[in-house]
Amino acid sequence: MTPAEWEGGAQRLRDAAAALCAAARAADWEAVAALEAARAPLLAGLLPAPVAVAPAAARALIESLLAADAEVLALAATARSEAAAAAARLVAGGRARAAYGG
Repeated sequence: MTPAEWEGGAQRLRDAAAALCAAARAADWEAVAALEAARAPLLAGLLPAPVAVAPAAARALIESLLAADAEVLALAATARSEAAAAAARLVAGGRARAAYGG
């Protein structure tokens, strides 16, 4: 793989990471899962980077991917907490209704 081919693949990977973040921001978790599955082979094809690729370029790519992953994980944790709170409210409402003969 030439450095130019690697950079093209790196750009596709950055684009995939941006799409992943956008889907997470939109709370489209099915799209997040699909995009992550599509991103994995792109990543496997680029890392480890060939010797001809500048280490700084490989490092910058890895850091940008880690930042995207951290954003997605934070959004997922927030969504999970919100879903858990909603479920707890439903359970509490069901208990209250049962207690009062509803």
